[in-house]
Amino acid sequence: MCMMYLFCAIYGHLLLVLDDIEFYEKQVPFTLEQQRKIASALNTFVYNSFVQNGGSYSKPLVDVAVRCLNLLYERDSRHNFCPTSLWLAPARNGRIPIAAAARAHEAAFGNSPGNNSSGMPTRSSVLTTLPHVYPFEERVQIFREFIESDKASRRITGEVSGPGPGSIEIVIRRGHIIEDGYRQLNCLRSKLKSCIHVSFVSECGLPEAGLDYCGLSKEFLTDLSKTAFSPEYGLFSQTSASDTSLIPSNSAKLLDNGIDMIEFLGRVVGKALYEGILLDYSFSPVFVQKLLGRYNFLDELSTLDPELYRNLMQLKHYDGDAEDLCLDFTVTEELGGRRIVHELRPGGKNISVTNENKLHYVHAMADFKLNRQILPFANAFYRGLGDLISPSWLSLFNANEFNQLLSGGLQDFDVDDLRNNTKYTGGYSESSRTVKLFWEVVKGFKPTERCLLLKFVTSCSRAPLLGFKYLQPSFTIHKVPCDVTLWASIGGQDVDRLPSASTCYNTLKLPTYKRSSTLRSKLLYAISSNTGFELS
Repeated sequence: MCMMYLFCAIYGHLLLVLDDIEFYEKQVPFTLEQQRKIASALNTFVYNSFVQNGGSYSKPLVDVAVRCLNLLYERDSRHNFCPTSLWLAPARNGRIPIAAAARAHEAAFGNSPGNNSSGMPTRSSVLTTLPHVYPFEERVQIFREFIESDKASRRITGEVSGPGPGSIEIVIRRGHIIEDGYRQLNCLRSKLKSCIHVSFVSECGLPEAGLDYCGLSKEFLTDLSKTAFSPEYGLFSQTSASDTSLIPSNSAKLLDNGIDMIEFLGRVVGKALYEGILLDYSFSPVFVQKLLGRYNFLDELSTLDPELYRNLMQLKHYDGDAEDLCLDFTVTEELGGRRIVHELRPGGKNISVTNENKLHYVHAMADFKLNRQILPFANAFYRGLGDLISPSWLSLFNANEFNQLLSGGLQDFDVDDLRNNTKYTGGYSESSRTVKLFWEVVKGFKPTERCLLLKFVTSCSRAPLLGFKYLQPSFTIHKVPCDVTLWASIGGQDVDRLPSASTCYNTLKLPTYKRSSTLRSKLLYAISSNTGFELS
């Protein structure tokens, strides 16, 4: 066991400085196959030490093994080198039931590590320390159970969690959705968990007709998010032209209430997660790592600033004299037309980069870009998010999984699952002729076309992770009667009207088409051009 402790301690330290070129391309100090064997062995060892309530293993050994294992898992999460089955393998048989694991996780997260007085690992600590041994779908189910339990607790204490008297009423002007939302909701903090009743005022200043029933709340959240997270608004920017994931913009510091607005957007995202409303965007893994309380390492810079990453890699592997490059331990930030010099270490402007300290410089520069620079924004967003979503709930996921939690699953969906969880209104039923034609057409769509349809109706192109049973409000097809004269029908004419949608209610308004070809062409035209939207 002393040798294992020594190995985990040394290799865990090496993994901190081992870059992706060395790990994946040069495969030093181990081949990828050997890395998989190490990961598998550590995963099994740590899991067994928890299941056996510590057994004969010392706490220092388990701690250092957990640290080394987490570094391997996080690297695999970012750049896969292990099959998913490897991480699930130890708990495949005899896994603690989901409900029991969830209760233990909440207790363990709220108490000292290990959840007992001795600090030794226990069975109840598994989900807290090794969430990856549970399949992602099960962890999503646990996450939803946490939220439902929280809602039940609030109902017991008399807090309003559904529509009706006592819900939060807000009035939102269409042209000022962010400003009005911020002014009326930001001060509520955790009370934002309550039901929101939204009344919209049109651009002309007239109240819009219609009852909410939580549909307009969804529209408000999705519209606010679409505007506030747009790079044009100035709070967030895309990490690159090819990567549309979002990260706070440094220029947000220059905006009035910029940091406060980012905190408010954390509450908006928290509200969407709390209510199970999907938002059609994702955040940079670098930003999500900070929200999850985790450290960003050197290679994550490749997704944020590829050019700087390449330059640092060249310096790290540079064979010449680093002093010839005339670098020092500072970094210059341009903000609002001003150049601000930051020292990477105390007295950095007087410290030249040499062959002896270049590795320190490389990691200090990466730390500034990935951790220090982004920390004020991440802290603000985290404060807002944490008002609605407990950090212990989010600790079940890695950065990529967080984005799936926010925006849904794969870029296609199970048509039968959608069909089984669809409601019909206005006179339609599952046996209606037009409805049958609709499902035939959707099954024949390409995956990209099905995603366009879903975005057209729900404002998000991806399905809920646990299936359409969890879509709120339910997917609905509403009948739009359109009569065609007998002579026109005999002459081959069909309904000419386009389908439309009310995204706030996840409702497709489908005219009574008679032919599959007409339904297909009209539906494709509507979803491809995003025309035909109307607000009920």
